[in-house]
Amino acid sequence: MLFISLSVLAAGSESAMLGKVTYLSGKARLKEKDGIKWDELKNGMRIHDAQNLETADQSRCEISFRGKSVVRIDENTSIEIKENMKGIDKIKIEDGDIWLAHLLPETMSAIEIETPSSACSIRGTVYRLSCNNNQTTYRCYKGTIKVNPISNGSQTKHDKSFFIHKGEELILVRNYMEYLKKQKREFNEFINEKMDAFEQYNQEQMRSFSESVNSDMEDFKKMNGYYVRYKKFDKKKDMETDWVRWNSERDKELANSLLETDQTVN
Repeated sequence: MLFISLSVLAAGSESAMLGKVTYLSGKARLKEKDGIKWDELKNGMRIHDAQNLETADQSRCEISFRGKSVVRIDENTSIEIKENMKGIDKIKIEDGDIWLAHLLPETMSAIEIETPSSACSIRGTVYRLSCNNNQTTYRCYKGTIKVNPISNGSQTKHDKSFFIHKGEELILVRNYMEYLKKQKREFNEFINEKMDAFEQYNQEQMRSFSESVNSDMEDFKKMNGYYVRYKKFDKKKDMETDWVRWNSERDKELANSLLETDQTVN
């Protein structure tokens, strides 16, 4: 009886396996949520409940979850991986960029994502998000995303939900002045790099930026304690970024693999 009790206790102490690393480029590390020691992440490594993952500069990784959802993590991104109270895989991201692909029928894949400002639980979609403590940006590539903002300073969800459809972008901002300062700071850094060689170009870009800022101020609406902007994003320009191109290619490979598996089974 003692042996059985110890076996049950040991089994109960093991965290659930939620998925595994199916792609890794560069360096990343993993640790238990309440642990101190970080371990080097390796391709094929299993991912369990209540673990933290971080990617380094010029690094990316892909995790295939047990529910057939795929999450890709860009460089300099920190996430917490866990299982929620309903047994659904969950990722909490504080800062960085991730891509989520749910290519199976919506009844067969599900994952919950939480940022500092929103919570999103969806099925059968493809989208990406970028976030920090003040801002979360969603772009939808397939299906529809339902986003629930989280009240500042608490985990209480607003009654209002935002729906983002294919080809649309949603930006949630807590502090608009902070968001505006960040936009200006990033643009000034870009300008300073080219100040000597492209003075006239810089002046034109500064005027363009000022017009863009004014347009942003008009587009953002105050809703449920947030500044919110909906808009269609430029798909052609979006595809020029390496992050989007790489993920799109990975999604095609995954879709073809699922199709081949389905044909083999049938």
